[in-house]
Amino acid sequence: MISEGPSWLENERRKFESFTEENFRDFSIACQQEVDWLKNYLRDIIARSKKIEVTRPDNSNIPQNSQKTIPKRLVKTKPEIKSLVRAVAIKKEQEEHEKKTAAKEWETKRLAASQRRQEEEQKRMQIAKQREEEWKRKANFIPDSKKKVK
Repeated sequence: MISEGPSWLENERRKFESFTEENFRDFSIACQQEVDWLKNYLRDIIARSKKIEVTRPDNSNIPQNSQKTIPKRLVKTKPEIKSLVRAVAIKKEQEEHEKKTAAKEWETKRLAASQRRQEEEQKRMQIAKQREEEWKRKANFIPDSKKKVK
């Protein structure tokens, strides 16, 4: 029942230990690229909406490099990411509200049309009933005053 090979836990421990600092850097760079892509995607959505303005933070406080080295990318702060996500959520809520409003308007129009059709049908039925009574009167020779002929 007990296998002589390494256990599952030992295998997982080895995998974790083999996760070197270099692999971690690659992983963090990939994560940063995904975060940058997401920020650009959210900014694009916000720019298309034109209703919500997102201002970039003032970078004048950042010292300029006097050397000709490539500066490190500044990691966006959590509040900035949260504000972008919040802006997208607001836009989505606005779209849902517009959809609900349009659905309510459509339902109101549908009910009004249904009511109009019912009223027209009642008028047609009333006219048909009047014609039928008129036809019966003519067929039975009943005068308009509805007096019985003796």
